[in-house]
Amino acid sequence: MRSIERHEHQLTEYAREQLSQISGVTLIGNPKRRVSVVSFVIDGISVPETGQLLDKEGIAVRAGHHCAQPALRALGYEMSVRPTFAIYNTKDDVDKLVVAVRKIVASRGR
Repeated sequence: MRSIERHEHQLTEYAREQLSQISGVTLIGNPKRRVSVVSFVIDGISVPETGQLLDKEGIAVRAGHHCAQPALRALGYEMSVRPTFAIYNTKDDVDKLVVAVRKIVASRGR
């Protein structure tokens, strides 16, 4: 179990690092103890549209409230895009997500 936890943590931290370098992408939250989830928004693109665009790129994410409206509102948001990483994911999966997000941002002239 510890190796699974370590793997998921490494992917999550790698995703946070890579996504944080994209202009126009805002990561939501920065808890000291994380689960294998990254929440973000892209400036000027609605969360549902971001989810649909990532889906077209073959990237599965959750896009919406996540049954966490009070928590999101406390952070100043109504919705977020949320990829989740598990044992079957790889660094390559994170790289594909980052490429797809960069493509979405670039397509909007950012």
